[in-house]
Amino acid sequence: MTDFDKKEAEAQAPLYELHRHRHELEPIRDQGPTFVLRQWLNGIFLVGAVAGIVVTLAYSRDMGIYLFLGAGALKFIELSLRMLKL
Repeated sequence: MTDFDKKEAEAQAPLYELHRHRHELEPIRDQGPTFVLRQWLNGIFLVGAVAGIVVTLAYSRDMGIYLFLGAGALKFIELSLRMLKL
């Protein structure tokens, strides 16, 4: 190994040491106090979105848009709970 290679390896060593290991990172799926509520909101959102598609295609465009807006509002509430980690 040349002197240049040693210096380069030493310069990159702190970058590796700063990298956190996978087990030290925050888990992707949290089980916070609002977990069950968020799951219910997600389920209602999915049902509302599918119902919005069916109603839009089969019956009334306006009613389908209202269903989409309602489902989107529920998804926004769920997203807010997740991001705020309530």
